[in-house]
Order: sequence, then C-alpha cells, then structure tokens
Amino acid sequence: MRSAPSFTTAVAIVCVVGVVIPVAGSLVTTQFAPDWRLEAVPLHSVVEAGGGLIALSVAVLLRARLRLGGERHPEIWIGAALAGMGTLDVFHALVSPGQSFVGLHSLATLVGGAFFAGAWAPSEVVGRGRLDSLPLLAGTGALGLAVLMLAVPWVVPSMVVDGEFTLFARLLNLVGGLGFIAAAYRFLREYRASASWDDLLFAVHCSLFGAAGMLFELSRLWDGPWWWWHVLRLTAYVVALLFVALNFRSSQEQVLDLNRLLDEANRSLEDHVAERTAELETANERLEEEVAERSRLERQRWEARLQHSQKLESLGVLAGGIAHDFNNLLVGMLGNASLAQMHLEEGHPAQRQLGRIEKASRRAADLTRQLLAYSGKGRFVVRPLDLSKAIREMMELLESSISKKAVLRPALADGLPPVEVDVTQLNQVIMNLITNASDALGGKAGTIDLATGVLEADSDYLEHADFGQDLSEGTYVFLEITDSGSGMDEATKLKMFDPFFTTKSTGRGLGLAAALGIVRGHGGGIRVYSEEGRGTAIKVLLPSTPSGEVASEPEISGRGPIVPGGTVLVADDEAIVREVAQDALVLAGFEVLLAVDGPSCIARFTEAIDDIDLVLLDLMMPGLSGEEVFRELRRLRPEVRVLLSSGYNEQETSSRFLGRDLSGFLQKPYASKDLVKQVRELLSREP
Repeated sequence: MRSAPSFTTAVAIVCVVGVVIPVAGSLVTTQFAPDWRLEAVPLHSVVEAGGGLIALSVAVLLRARLRLGGERHPEIWIGAALAGMGTLDVFHALVSPGQSFVGLHSLATLVGGAFFAGAWAPSEVVGRGRLDSLPLLAGTGALGLAVLMLAVPWVVPSMVVDGEFTLFARLLNLVGGLGFIAAAYRFLREYRASASWDDLLFAVHCSLFGAAGMLFELSRLWDGPWWWWHVLRLTAYVVALLFVALNFRSSQEQVLDLNRLLDEANRSLEDHVAERTAELETANERLEEEVAERSRLERQRWEARLQHSQKLESLGVLAGGIAHDFNNLLVGMLGNASLAQMHLEEGHPAQRQLGRIEKASRRAADLTRQLLAYSGKGRFVVRPLDLSKAIREMMELLESSISKKAVLRPALADGLPPVEVDVTQLNQVIMNLITNASDALGGKAGTIDLATGVLEADSDYLEHADFGQDLSEGTYVFLEITDSGSGMDEATKLKMFDPFFTTKSTGRGLGLAAALGIVRGHGGGIRVYSEEGRGTAIKVLLPSTPSGEVASEPEISGRGPIVPGGTVLVADDEAIVREVAQDALVLAGFEVLLAVDGPSCIARFTEAIDDIDLVLLDLMMPGLSGEEVFRELRRLRPEVRVLLSSGYNEQETSSRFLGRDLSGFLQKPYASKDLVKQVRELLSREP
C-alpha cells in the first residue's frame, strides 16, 4: 500500500472535498437546475438504500476488527455512528415522501453526527471493553425508532410543509452536521500523528456528511441542491466503502506477509526439528544405555539385598532352633544343679561348685534369649508406649553407659503416637545402639544425637530400608541415633547386624544382631547412613498404634479342688527335661507320669483321666504338636489344668492359645524350684 500524503495535503483534500466541492456543486445546481423534480422516487431510494447498506457493512467490519484485537477507540464510536445512521437510511429509502420520510433522514444525520463526535471522548471511556456493544445498541435503537415512526406516524413532529423543511427538521440536520465537522477535525488531528489512511478517509467521510447537513438548510424537497447533498452523502458512503477496500487489501498484504513469515518459520522449524531429532536420537541411545546399566545395577542391588535378607532369615531360623534345643539342655543343667543343692546339706563344699554351674547356666540362658531376639521371637509382653517418654526415663542410665568424652544430645519429640512394644526389649535395643555409637568414637571426644519423631513412609522410602522386610506404607515412629565417629565402609555396613560379627577387640557380636531381631519382631525396620570419616546414623522405624489398645492376654485359670500334692503328667520329647521335672516334682511330693511325645501323652492321659491334676506340656513335640495335644486334652476333660513349657517366649507361644483357658506358661530353661513353685500355685487355685 502506498504511503499516506502529508498532513498539509490531507488538510487540502478535506477542505476541497468537504467545502469547495459541496459549495461549488450547490451553486451549479441552484443556477442550472433550481427545480429538479422527479415524480418517481426510485432513484432517491437507490441512493439512500445503497448508502445505508454500505454504512452497515463498514460497521460490521469494524466490529469484526474489534473482536480480532483492533483498537476500541475511536472505532467503537465510528461503528455506532454507521450502524445507527445506516439503519435509519435504509428505512428512509423504503418510505414514500412525507413527514416520516424527512424525519428518518434528519434523525439519521443527527445520530451519525452525534456518535462520530463521540470520537472526541477520552480513550479511557471505552477502555476494558465497557462500550464494546455500543455499535449493536446503536443499530438496535435506530431500528426501534424507525419502526416506531412507521407504526405511529402521528408521533413524528412536523418536518416539511409545502416542500419547505420545518425549523425542527433543519435543527436536527444542523446539529448532526456540526457533529460531523467536529469529528472531521478530530480525525485530521489524529492523522497528523499517525499518518494513517483510516484517519484521512474518515476525515473526508465526516466532512462530506457535515457539508450535506449544512446544505440541508439551503434546500427544498426535490430541488437541485436537495439532490446535490444526496450525492455528497452517497460519496461519503463510497469513501467509507473505500476504507473497506483498503483494509481488505491491507489484510491481503498482511496475510501474504504472514504466509511468507510462516514459510520461513516452517523451514527454520523443520531444520530445528531435524537437528533436535538427531540430538534426541543420540540422547535416547545414551538414555537406553544408562537405563540398561541402571537396571543391571538395580537388579544386582536387589539380588544382593535378597541374598542378604535370606541369609539373615536363615540365620534367624538357625539361631531360633539352636536356642530352643539349647534351652532344653539348660533345663537339665539348671534342674540337676538345683536338685543336687537340695540334696546337700547347708555349707557342703560342693554347694559352691553347684552354684557356679547354676550361674553359668543362667548366663547361657541369657545368650539363648539374645539368639531368640535375633530370630524375631524375642517379644514377651507388649503394650502401647510413648517412645520419647520411655527414653527420658532411661536417660540417666544411657549417659552413664557412654564414654566420658562423649556428649549425649537428646531431641525427643512430644505427642508421638504410641508404639506397641515390649519395654524390656526396647530398652535393650536403645542401650545396644547407644553403646555402639559410643564405641564408634574410639575414646575421642564427640557427640551422640538421640532423636525421635514421626513420619509418613511410602513404599519408595521403605524399599530403601537397609534391614527390614515386607514393611507396609503408613505412619512410623522413629528413633535415630547419630554419632560423629569414624563411620563404616559399605562392607562393614552390610555385616554390622550379622550374628557374631564385631569390629571390637572383645565381645560376642550379638548386641546389634539382637537389636535387629527385636525390631523386626515388632514389625519394624532399620535404616543405616554411614560414611567413612563422617560418622553413622541409625534410624529405627516402629509402626505406630493409633488405637493405643493392647492385645488381650491369654486367660489363665485353674480348675479342680485344692490338693496338697497331686498327679502331674510330664510330656516332653527331651529325656533330660523329663528326668529333671520328674525328680523335682517327686521330691516335692507329687506323683509323676511321663510321656515322650504327643500321642503317648494323650494315651497316658486317657488311661488315668480322673487321677491327673495337671499336665506339663512341651510346645514342640514329634507326632502331635503341643497345640494339637492341648486341644485333644480339653476335649477329653475340659477342666484339666495345662502348664505350657517352651524354649520360645511366652508371647510367641501363648498367642496360639488365646481364649482357650491356658493355665500357665513356664519359660525354658527353668530351675527345679521354679517348676515346683508354679505347679503348686496352679494346683492350689480355686476352681
């Protein structure tokens, strides 16, 4: 599109088109066609209808430009003027000469001039879309006025009398013409700053309409000047149509420019995509290699963890089995030592040796309890516990157990959810970990941090627990012990919980192994963070117990009459256990029957069903288990007292007999006097 003319040229164009030509044309028509009348109206109707349709078309175009992001000011005012004026002109072209005929024309001039003059309003008036619907409202309002004037013509004021226009009609055209002239001046001012063809065209358009409004004052209906200012109005509409054509051409050029830009952008994008595709292919190849390597390492890590877990599980089963069998042997040692002491007089020289045997046997029993703890069968009596409160109660003991150069720094959280644990076993875990942290300082000054808290553990977090298995997502209470010691390498870290593994010069290597067994037995796990030269942090995870309720203890009851002695059936597959129990009970005044396994126990009980007052029953026996034998004894005689005995702990074994009226439990290994004491207590209870 060619560049717009200079401002001076633009002013000259507006003056010539809006002043010189209208005045010259008016003089010519007055001189040569002063009374140009046509009996038929079609020519006038075509002129007015064509102009009105052009105005409506331009209004629609401006509305479309506004929706596409065009400027609101002054195009909203222009659109409103053209919509209102075009609607009234179309109706003006459809009616016959008369009051409504002149009224519609005059009202169109007034509406057009008024809205065009609105272009002088500040741009803030139409800001933020507050007047976006103004063109539609102007067109709708003009339509309503036109229908009203045609439906009830008597409401239209007098507009023409004997071919002469009334003062009211002249006033409407005069005001509208002045509005057009004011708008033309405004568009010229804008043109001076913008040099836009749009401003120049609308300045010309408004100057023509302003001239037509002024010439209305000098004309009569159907005379030459009357036809001349209709020609000016039609020319003004043609200028508006030129605005449409220029915008259409400009839009075409913009589309072509955009197409060229798009083509260039597409070519650039294709080149860029090709480069990026090549880069992505290379990156994908590297990623596939990394994924394959990570998968291999992850598989190796899981295989190592599985092997380690299986090793720990196997060692746990082995440790539990050894502890169980060893407990049976200790029954013989403790029992026979106790019986020998009972047979010897007070002060006998052998009493000291027997006491040493009994003391050594009890130390061996402590060792078996640690093995049971490692196997995960070390819980005894559990109850809901506040972990922070339990640690505060043993702080004095913990501080006295660490090196004098170590500083214990507690950070214990309040309001923790309870955990269901055996207090004694938990204390053993804490003591073992604190002692181990103190030893890690190597006699040097350092710190030991002791912290508690609660966390929500997801599967990803629990998968990285170094020592734990099948942990479920949920709320866990944690105990974390961190030392500033020498730390561990990966090999030491993997073995730290193995039984009999120790880095100390002395010790059995069962402390941490027992701690792991206790934690696993409570459904928890352990995470270990350690680096050589940077210390170690051990975090113990224990599942919380929101309800805070403790599982009910097995009901211990006694049935039968009070007897000074009585008959006891001892059922155990270990001969040494049967012999010790028989000797101790006979010495205490009881009659004893023996059974070597489950079936023989049931047989002996059936033979003397009315004479047996109590059955000392081992949990693990060949043929039938203790649980199966117990069920059969209760079927044969529901009120019979049964004292359960096992190398495993009471919690592990008695849980199988909940709600079955188990009379009591005797932990192996036991001394003869403990056996006799518990048998007497059970037989002396009220039924």
